[in-house]
Amino acid sequence: MYFFGAFCGFPFCRGSIFSLSPDSRAGRTSEVAVNELQSLVLIVLLACLVIGFRDWWLGRREDRRLRALDLAGVDQMSGPEFKSYIGRLLESQGFKRVKVIAHAGDFGVDLVAHKDGTKYAVQTKRQTAGVSRHAIADLRAGKVHHSCERGMVVTNSTFTNGARIVAEETKTELVDRRLLAAWIQRFQENQGEGP
Repeated sequence: MYFFGAFCGFPFCRGSIFSLSPDSRAGRTSEVAVNELQSLVLIVLLACLVIGFRDWWLGRREDRRLRALDLAGVDQMSGPEFKSYIGRLLESQGFKRVKVIAHAGDFGVDLVAHKDGTKYAVQTKRQTAGVSRHAIADLRAGKVHHSCERGMVVTNSTFTNGARIVAEETKTELVDRRLLAAWIQRFQENQGEGP
């Protein structure tokens, strides 16, 4: 506390290491240098606070935008936006360490997530047509490649009968438009819990 008070030039710290004899020319020069240093430090601290607040505010604004989305908003997203949004929804469903796979050669895996000690390979499909069995087959290879125990395909659409059969055979979880709507609702309801 003494150092902080001395550094900021509070009156009760007149005997500090920063106070110099006013009669000394060198002392006045040092005092000016200390005052300039104090001003510079305060400006830097204020700039850091402003930037930190701005980043926090923009993050909260983005979070509110995501929470306000409905299925119609999801239908308008690009593929990468949908992938990122599904990552946020997975977190609201209790998944941890959700990682977006953003490189070529992902073997049909868009996200890797963990829940209850199980590692999931997740494929996202934002499309208007029903998701075919080929998506589930691709995910099966990706699940092995990413060392995952379980697989999941999430879509804003539906799944074909062939996709449902292959998913049952491979124990792949399917999240269709109806279940996705429930996830979005839960995400919106958890609005008050954290960022």
